[in-house]
Amino acid sequence: MLIQFSVENFLSIKDKVVLSLLASKDNEHPEHLIMDGNKSYLKSAVIYGANASGKSNVLNAFWFMVNYVLTSHNQQLHKTIGRSPFKFDPETPTRPSSFEVIFTTEGIRYAYGFSVTDKAVTEEYLYYYPNGRQALIFERKNTKDFRFTVDIDEQNTLKDRTSANKLYLSVASNWSYSILLILNLRFAFLCFSVRVKGFPLLTLVSSIINICINNGKLLFSFYDGCHNQSLPS
Repeated sequence: MLIQFSVENFLSIKDKVVLSLLASKDNEHPEHLIMDGNKSYLKSAVIYGANASGKSNVLNAFWFMVNYVLTSHNQQLHKTIGRSPFKFDPETPTRPSSFEVIFTTEGIRYAYGFSVTDKAVTEEYLYYYPNGRQALIFERKNTKDFRFTVDIDEQNTLKDRTSANKLYLSVASNWSYSILLILNLRFAFLCFSVRVKGFPLLTLVSSIINICINNGKLLFSFYDGCHNQSLPS
């Protein structure tokens, strides 16, 4: 279940933008909430704004992140990363674009994010929160500096196969590293049937997100349709 998505320095988005599905303490309309332990999350969220104000670029940023997670292991060495930084500032084109998702699966919260320039992944991390406390799965800084806490020898081999323009999550999953392969499948399983004005723009797996653009607002509808399904073997 998706809890939060954030993006910075991508297309028309200069400063960090956060789309959060965490519900307020308002107890009206409980039928529109997804309960997860002692917290509740919204089934839908609406982004309001004038025409050409950047609503669609939240979706474009989300899709860029998903696509790069699922495909970056296929990137040829030294091929540029097809990101589009904010260009109405002389400094932002050289700064990284950053993306993060926070989600839960099987009752455990995960936070995964990365930052990229045109040439390299500058930062990447994956944390989880057993018992509510942050724990490290892996961390990557300055493109080549990795930190692991489990399966250190195996993960050191995998990181040597991860070129500067590839995500470690994507590479390790492609080489069938069990922990990240399962998580990558779950990340994909959370996503994404995307519809713009009812037209199926992209379908990867089960219908969990519906997106419609209509009359100056961007409507996200989040369905918990995969919550009780098991992963493919």
